[in-house]
Parts: sequence; structure tokens; C-alpha cells
Amino acid sequence: MTSERCQAKGFTRRAVCALAFIAFSVSLVSVSAALAADDPTLTAAPRQLINETATKIVSILAKKDQTTEMRISEIESLAYEIFDFTTMSKLVLARNWKKMDKAKRKEFVVEFKRHLSRTYGTRLDRYEQEEVDVYGAQVEVRNDVSVKTRILGGQFDGAEISYRLRNQRDEWKIIDVVIEGVSLVSNYRSQFKEVLNGGSIEDLLARLRDKNFIVDEGRAESAAAAN
Repeated sequence: MTSERCQAKGFTRRAVCALAFIAFSVSLVSVSAALAADDPTLTAAPRQLINETATKIVSILAKKDQTTEMRISEIESLAYEIFDFTTMSKLVLARNWKKMDKAKRKEFVVEFKRHLSRTYGTRLDRYEQEEVDVYGAQVEVRNDVSVKTRILGGQFDGAEISYRLRNQRDEWKIIDVVIEGVSLVSNYRSQFKEVLNGGSIEDLLARLRDKNFIVDEGRAESAAAAN
């Protein structure tokens, strides 16, 4: 199997959201013939999307004359374009999504979106160099597509990361990231379920708002210190 590799920023195992964008800093590879579930008519478009995003991410990270905060803001903007936060919100809330009115749903998507982007964004300047290999893609249920990658080198050598994308209104968006068998969506679903079992949607929203506020305050302080 032929492949192309490129350098990407390193990661910590806990930086799930950051890891999704680190793995975009690669060139796509030919899919192994052994992946019988791969259908090029479905997988070509999502792989192309990731390839284009990889180029943008590499370009942003290469701007060493910019502050960390400026690079984080640019990458967050890309995150808003490539992730389907509404679908992710539905998946993590499961049946609780249907219990919310339109206003609460909209508020949850906004806060969850902020939470995910800020979680990975604040850690970008801590990573070391790693190499990422995109080695395959396959079709899942609902005609979703999983793009498979593997970390090469460093302390997380061999770690498997898969990105699940779904076509919504003729646009491919990421709806989940799976790291060594651990799903981002499943992880948040479990966390949110614990809160909702003992409280309400408003309690969950309050926690998200508090976490986002704390992260924003930290970023503001870091930016002020840099100036």
C-alpha cells in the first residue's frame, strides 16, 4: 500500500478535539484493497475534504510570526466549517434531545460547539512533532464514512484514530472521532447522561457555560500576558 506522510503537531491522549485537527495535517493515501467495505464513490469526497483541510491547518501552524491565540482562532474557524455540531449534539444527548424545545437545542449546540473548540484550541502550543499516516477509509451504516489514521513515532506510536463523516445536504462533515476504540461522542454521552440523571438540561447547560467561561478567562489572561 502506498502512502504519503507529513509532519503534524503532537498531542496528549486527553486532547481529543485537538487530535482531530492534528491528524488533518497529512496527505491522503490510496486505500488498501483489503478494505472491502471501502466504496470510492462514497469515500472520495470526505477524503478530499480532509486533504484540503490538512493543507489549511499546516499553513496556519506554520505562521510562527503570529501569536498562539491568533493561530487558535483561525483553527477554530476551520473547526466550525468541518464539524457538524448539531448532529454531534443530537448524538451525545440521545433521547434527551427530543425533550428540548428549539430554543434550548440552539443554546446547547452553541455551548457544546464552544466547549469542543476551546478544549483543543488552548492546548495547541504544547504539542511536539508527530507523524500521522492516513491509511484507509470505509463505509459505515447510514452511508457514513470513517477515515482511518495511525500515529507514527513519539510516545503514542501506533495509536489509531478514526474520523466519522456524514453527508448532510450534499456536504460532508465530521460527526465523531474515535481514538483507539474510544468514541468522542460516546464519551460525552456518558458524561452528560450522569448530569442529566441527577439534574435537568438547564443544569447541563449551566455546567457547559461555566467551563467555557473559565477557559475564555484563561485565554484572555494568556493573550494579555503575551502583549
